[in-house]
Amino acid sequence: MHKRLNRFFLVAILGLVLALIVGGCGGQKEASQGTPSKSGQQAEATKFPTKPITILCQSAAGSPVDIMARQLAKYAEKYLGQPLVVEQKTGGGTANQQVALKEAPADGYTLATITPSHVGDWNNTLKGKFGIDDFVYITRVQIDPYVVVVNANSKFKTLKELVDWAKQNPGKLKAGGFGPKGSGHYVAFDMLAQAGGFTYTWVPYDGGSAAVTALLGGTNIDVCNTNPGNVIEHVKAGKLRVLGVLSDKRVPALPDVPTYSEAGFNVDTSWAQWRGIYAKAGTPKEVVDKLNEAFLKAIKEPEFQKYLQDTDQLDGSMGPEEFTKLVKSADEKTKQYSK
Repeated sequence: MHKRLNRFFLVAILGLVLALIVGGCGGQKEASQGTPSKSGQQAEATKFPTKPITILCQSAAGSPVDIMARQLAKYAEKYLGQPLVVEQKTGGGTANQQVALKEAPADGYTLATITPSHVGDWNNTLKGKFGIDDFVYITRVQIDPYVVVVNANSKFKTLKELVDWAKQNPGKLKAGGFGPKGSGHYVAFDMLAQAGGFTYTWVPYDGGSAAVTALLGGTNIDVCNTNPGNVIEHVKAGKLRVLGVLSDKRVPALPDVPTYSEAGFNVDTSWAQWRGIYAKAGTPKEVVDKLNEAFLKAIKEPEFQKYLQDTDQLDGSMGPEEFTKLVKSADEKTKQYSK
């Protein structure tokens, strides 16, 4: 009897020990399936990329920023060994794109295009929702000057005529461009307004192409702030007229168009439309560096340089450290025009 009881207790104890061992292993397994360890993340970063990369674009297909992204993706694939797919995330200025980027993992497989208009939204429509620290800035790609454009049927033949009329008719001039108050296009036009001493009504659009389309219609806006690549073909077709360019020198494709200073208006020519690539904060530095290296090489590809030349844009090559400083500088300047 005593022997039987001893055997029973021995089996029970062994069963309990076995259960504890199995439970412990299960717990370790569950833990291993949770958040990757730091060493695991580093290992993933070292192998990056192992699958296609998506670039979210806030502007419509065919817009300057969309074309930039597709050109960059085309030549960067050679250096990353994986396809880069551009996906449209339009709507709400840059809001829908930023929401999608924040919802994606910070692993470098979801990137996005960025312009000064993003900075404008942080100081206006997205204030308190997004900001500089929510993202990391990988590569500035290109620089594109701003231009002021009117319909070919407009009564304004020169920049001075437009400014003089706007001064005589406070608030009546309707100017349009990509993004709300505080966007890169808004700031560029507001600089002209302050230099010229006039007030106006700003009409925001969900893309530069949309603003140009409205101007072509000739009813919603009197003038558009945009970029040369968006309007050159319309200018050649005799549908639009460019009055001035915010730059130190004239645009080669528009040799007869004066700079703002040549037209008599002293405006900060360092303010230009730049475009680049950014990602969600927390993206491993190794991944950011690897992406930047590939993008800088892609920009130097002869065909990419030809694309820049053909669209009257400048090589804006800039890595993470400098690009971050540029974005912070743009944020400070934007605050001056978003009060």
